[in-house]
Amino acid sequence: MNYKVYPITSLVLGGLLLLFSIRCESKPVAVELGDNGNNLAAWNTGEISADTFQDSISVATSERLYAGRIDEDHRSYVLLRLNPSTFSQSEICSTPVDSIQIKTTHLQLKTYSTLPKFPRTEDPFDQWTAGADEDGELGGEHSTPAPDELPTLKAYWLDLSEAGFDWNEETVFSFVDDSTLTLGNLQLNLNTPDAEELKLHTQHHGISIYFEPFSATSDGGLDPASVIEAFCTASESDYAVLLTETDPAGLVEIYSSNYLYTSNVPALDIEYDTYQAVDSTLTKYDVLGISSPLESVYTRISGEGTLLPGTVLMFGDSLNTIVQEGALTPVIGESLLDSEIVICNISLQLADNAVDTTHSIDFYFQNVHLANTDLDPAGDDFDGSDTTLTENNLSFDNGELFADCGTDNICNVDEPGYLPDGTEGNGSWDAGELFEDTGIDSLWSSEEEGYDPDTNPDPAGDDYNVDPAQDNWRDCGADGLCEGDETYPGADDGEGDGEWNPGEGTESNGRFDLVSEIESEIFQDTGTDGLFDTEEPGYDPDTNPDPENDNWSPENSNGTEGDGVWEAGEPFLDAGLDGLWSWEEAGYNPDGTENNGAYDSGEMFEDCGSDALCNEEPDTDNYNPDPNGDDYDATAETGTEGNNTLDWTDTDEDGRWDDGEGEQWWDWGTDQVPDSLEIYYGSNNITTSLGSNIVEWDYETDPVVTFELPSNSENYDAALWISRLQLDNGFIELTISAKSAKVVDGIQFTLNHLPFAYQDTVFVGNHPKLIAVNSEKLIDDASLYQGHQYAAEDLNNIFMINYADRLKTVLELNELNAFIAAHENALISRAELKLFVDQESSSIKDNIRLYVKRFTEPVDFSDPGFVSDSLSVASVLTTSAYLNIPADADSVVIDLRALLQDFVVGTFQYNGLEFETDGWDDNFSRLIFNTQDAADLNRRPKLQILYSE
Repeated sequence: MNYKVYPITSLVLGGLLLLFSIRCESKPVAVELGDNGNNLAAWNTGEISADTFQDSISVATSERLYAGRIDEDHRSYVLLRLNPSTFSQSEICSTPVDSIQIKTTHLQLKTYSTLPKFPRTEDPFDQWTAGADEDGELGGEHSTPAPDELPTLKAYWLDLSEAGFDWNEETVFSFVDDSTLTLGNLQLNLNTPDAEELKLHTQHHGISIYFEPFSATSDGGLDPASVIEAFCTASESDYAVLLTETDPAGLVEIYSSNYLYTSNVPALDIEYDTYQAVDSTLTKYDVLGISSPLESVYTRISGEGTLLPGTVLMFGDSLNTIVQEGALTPVIGESLLDSEIVICNISLQLADNAVDTTHSIDFYFQNVHLANTDLDPAGDDFDGSDTTLTENNLSFDNGELFADCGTDNICNVDEPGYLPDGTEGNGSWDAGELFEDTGIDSLWSSEEEGYDPDTNPDPAGDDYNVDPAQDNWRDCGADGLCEGDETYPGADDGEGDGEWNPGEGTESNGRFDLVSEIESEIFQDTGTDGLFDTEEPGYDPDTNPDPENDNWSPENSNGTEGDGVWEAGEPFLDAGLDGLWSWEEAGYNPDGTENNGAYDSGEMFEDCGSDALCNEEPDTDNYNPDPNGDDYDATAETGTEGNNTLDWTDTDEDGRWDDGEGEQWWDWGTDQVPDSLEIYYGSNNITTSLGSNIVEWDYETDPVVTFELPSNSENYDAALWISRLQLDNGFIELTISAKSAKVVDGIQFTLNHLPFAYQDTVFVGNHPKLIAVNSEKLIDDASLYQGHQYAAEDLNNIFMINYADRLKTVLELNELNAFIAAHENALISRAELKLFVDQESSSIKDNIRLYVKRFTEPVDFSDPGFVSDSLSVASVLTTSAYLNIPADADSVVIDLRALLQDFVVGTFQYNGLEFETDGWDDNFSRLIFNTQDAADLNRRPKLQILYSE
């Protein structure tokens, strides 16, 4: 939060209200759209009053904190205070003192500003102390040199327990002068604080303030444990940190606790250990090795390589032999099928666990895999006699895979010159190709039957024409020709200037056009007020036939109504001198296809490609989907590519395809899959029974025990079980047996056990970064600066918005209520308030947010005690909560259409508008708009409303 601080002498002052007004000409302008239309009218601003004032409350919601120089006269200081009642609810405070060890404690701040790293040593503080030698004595001859750059930021520990004030948004921090601050009962000299200086560490965008004295000779008694103990004692402690910037010109911007994203807000970083009860386990044995009674069987148990502990691998050959020679000698061959055999013995040693007094082990298997090989999973390999087996039978079988690419065995996509996306010669018009813009009948008007240049210039009625009279305004300059027009000579005076110039069309040019008294645009001779007598307020045909006294007569030669001459303000039809809109003019045809500038289906074109060049060298855009010309043609029965037939000649009669023999085919059988890609190729799992898969052994009672074949093994292809356990002088011999109905080429399993589980109490590390406890903010923060208290004469005729000094502006559109009353239920099609930035007086760093709000209840703006923060307001912006105004903004346009619509239909009552900003961007930026005093009449505030009713 960012508190605004004022001198003690000015605290009794209320908000300051200043009134100034802007006077503009008010004149409605109407356009008659005809019997089927509405009356479209415009209304320009009348009197505007702008009231600039200072709110009375402190600035308390800023996302930024400031330490350092604000301007020539003022500096800002940052106060950071841990909320003791909040911190006392933390888990740290509820942990018994003998169960916690505090290691480090510091405040962590994030900055907008870029800071130098300090200090530049590996150990931030223990390697040097300013001015002290290696024995800690100040000024010793062996003083350790300080880093190259000392920080200009300083942090001080403040004891606020005797300050006697409540920390909240209404708390007043006051300055006696620019360097003396009053905090309740505490008066603090900010230049030389009578407080303990703390260690401080900066990164490029971070500040760490450690709760440890800066000086090695400090006797303040601060250390991480004592600080935490003080913070936990909510009823006895109230401490804060004061952050200052000693560089005379320096200013550091810091993210405050009100910042939107919690990753950047101030945090209390604590590193500590606590005694905690944890669940622990102990392994009951160590694995020593494995052996197998089977001849030439390779065995391996984890402890080597990367396998899990206790994982066993068994193969008929070593892994190297299998990989290098592809040998597959079975572990359990055909001679051992359906026999109970010992496959391996595993040697274990009891672990020396004093806490384990159970004298038992429960063994079980995991990840059991018994596998054999299958090099023809689909069973379709030719065996020399069975003709239903088609893989590798050296004969093409209907259904086998082949490449239908033609006898050249090259598919179109691989043939040189393949270009299916070519645009030249593709039979369709492509952008860039030349075409005759004749219309879809492919005939120019002169070729159409019945053509006569005078009486029948467009017999087919297909000429494109959106301006038959050729009087539409185009910003083409005096010659009336724009770029792209036939015979266009180039730009001339007035072309593209956004304004009407002589020689340009008169329809829709936004101005009344007059050639002579008898040749002009149609207008209503209402007089400059835009109203006929019957529409003027107070009209009575007998007693008040001319309320505005604007009717022309010989006696009233200044009258403008009925004078036969158009004056500004009188409605007119901007349809050009012919008085016809384009769509009323003879020959209007917006759907015509002849000369519409676009290709229409049916028009003749040159199929030369998008480059509009035919047969160029090299010709790289020719449409060519079949470079070799061998695509199958069903009508002519020519071509072999894509004919769905294998075109192959077995020249050497070896039953296999060879290069040069036509289309390639693959002897993989009718499933079109080679053995190597068939599912389960190479290894099939053998279903294996493990019985109950748990062996409970009390080795103290039964040092030797045997187990039988699992009872349900007849339902599986194989069985695996622990068949014998023996304990001898701390060593265990574990025997594993198997029985299989299938040849087993490989075995893998993991021998595991239930470890001994118990609870232990150990120190556990914790490193939280606290910003809140139980959803309550932990750190209060404030920028302390002596702000500006403006006198009335300083703000006279100023339209200013500023956050740090709480400046807001109230805008009063004094004639708007009259407009609303006169136009109930009108349809508002446009309402824009345009404000022009006083760029010389404004001072914006990067951006400033502009909020526009309406008062929801009547306000007496003339009340000298008026402050807007006591009144209810609601936003009037519809697309976002605010307008983002950049530093180089020239003007601001505020869309009030939705608001005006609500006013005229009675949803809301108009009570005035308020303009303000917030503390998201630079708090000291100020935005100043021009008022009625602007020398340039065009840069005064304007409100324009376009409506119909």
